[in-house]
Order: sequence, then structure tokens, then C-alpha cells
Amino acid sequence: MINQSVENAINDVVSNTINTKIIITESENIREIAEKCKKFFQDSDFGTFEYIQRAGRSNFKVVHKSGINGTKFLKKFFEKMFTIHLKNYSIHTISNENSLCVIFR
Repeated sequence: MINQSVENAINDVVSNTINTKIIITESENIREIAEKCKKFFQDSDFGTFEYIQRAGRSNFKVVHKSGINGTKFLKKFFEKMFTIHLKNYSIHTISNENSLCVIFR
């Protein structure tokens, strides 16, 4: 029951965050979205954000100190971001308690 409450709270925070003017964008340009994400993570003091592009794939990487719930938030955040803004990309996530990496093509 507690786990479900945490999941519901994370979903609510992600929805509210994605729907703010800070993140919402009409652009499907990866660099623009990466810049908005970087600014959001810096302004919210959540963690460090990095956009990396290599050999036909791109990565968003966030390192944070918010523990497992922070990683859960990030995973939901990027899943929703890709569902709304970057529909044509396939994604894979790798994570631990203090970081999340989204690999996409």
C-alpha cells in the first residue's frame, strides 16, 4: 500500500512538472529539449544533467542525491517526456539509486 502511494505521488509530481511552462515545448528538437531539461534540473537543484550524442545514439544522464524515489521520478519523467515530445524514439533506461541514463535512437 505504501509503495502504491509513493508511485501515485511520483506520477502526480511528474504530470505537474511536465505540464509546466518550464518543460512543455512544441519542439521535437533534441537539443532544445535537452537545454530545457538541463535548466529545469539546475533551477530545481535536483542534480546534474548531461546530454551526450555518440555513434548514432543519444543519452540523457542525471546524477542526483535523492535516492531510489528520485530515480523513480526520473524514470517516469523521461518516459512521459518521450511519450509526449519524442514519440519517434525508442528508449532504454539504466539506473541506480543516484543516477539514471536514458539511451535513445
